[in-house]
Amino acid sequence: MTLPRRIRERLSIETGDKLLFDIEGGELRVRVVHGRKIDSLFASLPGVEAHAGEEAERQAVREGFSGTGQ
Repeated sequence: MTLPRRIRERLSIETGDKLLFDIEGGELRVRVVHGRKIDSLFASLPGVEAHAGEEAERQAVREGFSGTGQ
């Protein structure tokens, strides 16, 4: 389904968001469920730090294998 740009912009609809369709009183209603990237959810858990990124992970692994890690 393709929504016109002006509607997507007005509702802040982005790639990954979901649209929920419902019928109420003979009318079609559409609700937007904004998706969140997994990285933002990961940092929302208590005691869990934000993901530093893939490159930081690769660097940590390289340092661990080379013995230069802390």
